[in-house]
Amino acid sequence: MLIAVLVAVDAGIRILAKTEDDYRRIVRLFREEDVLHPTFPLPSERNIHAVVRGIPAIFSEQEIKGELEQRGYTPLHIIRLKRNGIAPMPLVVVILPKIEKSQQLFNEHELLGLAIRVEVQKNSKLIGQCHHGQRFMVDGKTVEGVSSNSKV
Repeated sequence: MLIAVLVAVDAGIRILAKTEDDYRRIVRLFREEDVLHPTFPLPSERNIHAVVRGIPAIFSEQEIKGELEQRGYTPLHIIRLKRNGIAPMPLVVVILPKIEKSQQLFNEHELLGLAIRVEVQKNSKLIGQCHHGQRFMVDGKTVEGVSSNSKV
């Protein structure tokens, strides 16, 4: 009985399990044999990430969490998004366990007496970039430690 497909990649092999149970058996075997391997959460085990639009910064994460708990939700984390890491935005990421009740949050249109819109969090396909200590071209010369938006 075939439980996985082996695929050659640059750094070794990739094992693609046919079912979640097969994946769990393979991971258990690797742990028993002390084989180093990366693991990833299965789709059935991932939390729900919802973006709530329309909640001004005057409302704290604790107030939002309290309101959600009163409505029967069990938020694991509430994260206020910030512009440039400083200025709070009217966007809040709510992380919920993957249960049926959590899916109902996407049907909510009001929270804390405010009109809101709830969307699935879209993950960026781009890799985040840190400009700290990188080299940049300034007037045709390479300069270290200058950020891309600094004026030289």
